[in-house]
Amino acid sequence: IILSSHARLSVIFPWGAACQGPCHVIFCLLKKKAFHQHLQKKPTRKACMQSRCARLLQMRTTRKVSVWPVGLVGGRRYERPVVENGKVVGWYTGWRADRPFAIDMAGFAVSLQVILSHPKAVFKRRGSQPGMQESDFLKQITTVEELEPKANNCTKVLVWHTRTEKVNLANEPKYHLDTVNIEV
Repeated sequence: IILSSHARLSVIFPWGAACQGPCHVIFCLLKKKAFHQHLQKKPTRKACMQSRCARLLQMRTTRKVSVWPVGLVGGRRYERPVVENGKVVGWYTGWRADRPFAIDMAGFAVSLQVILSHPKAVFKRRGSQPGMQESDFLKQITTVEELEPKANNCTKVLVWHTRTEKVNLANEPKYHLDTVNIEV
């Protein structure tokens, strides 16, 4: 978890107590730059601690491409792949569910073997329609049928978009439309 705030924050993670064994978090304070400028560099602050929680890092078992729900995204409490019998069959999302992969960037992992076996696959920063970058990338390397659902068949939120501002849930439906009740 990388926080871009300069203020000291007291963060309580609901999954921390549920982890068996040691559970730590990467915690870094970054200089006042746009977040994307830090993606090219390792965080250099001395305040960094590293470790992992098995429940949170299920993506390490990804064989090809795995997916999971993301909390506080797209103006909703969560978005997620819809899973039936262990297979992704659709998307619970607030925007364009008709996209081939209606998923947020924080909602999938790709194995290194897949990246190496598709050397021409690229994540386009330019040239994709807005909101289609994830779909354009994933179409190059997999199909919906091959996706590996994680996080209890996509019924648990273990990843959130977080900001140091009030959450905007403008796209949250007035009535619960999902078939699964997920705590966010």
